[in-house]
Amino acid sequence: MPKTAYPKKIVDHYIKQVKNKIKVNKVVLFGSFAYGKPNIHSDIDLVVISPSFKNQDFMERMIMLSHLRDEITYQISMDIVGYTEKEFNKMGHYSVNLAEIKKKGKVIYSS
Repeated sequence: MPKTAYPKKIVDHYIKQVKNKIKVNKVVLFGSFAYGKPNIHSDIDLVVISPSFKNQDFMERMIMLSHLRDEITYQISMDIVGYTEKEFNKMGHYSVNLAEIKKKGKVIYSS
């Protein structure tokens, strides 16, 4: 695998799983694969942005997003978080991590 490539087939499969369950506005890849510095221990870091998260607390979102993984996506470790568009845009002003994701992350899906 090239140094900066992420396992696109696995990520695309996961995005399809999520889209079958909820409306997805955007998926952002962040972390070492997005920033061109993956190593053998790198995981896939994703932010899923959806209006479906509006009335869910953070833990409900994490559980739901985790349960959408299957035998294909379990081939690699994944960290997945979910936000509404409003939360993602607003929190970028207050969170160093989200500000970095907004600046350096790569949008890999957009509806």
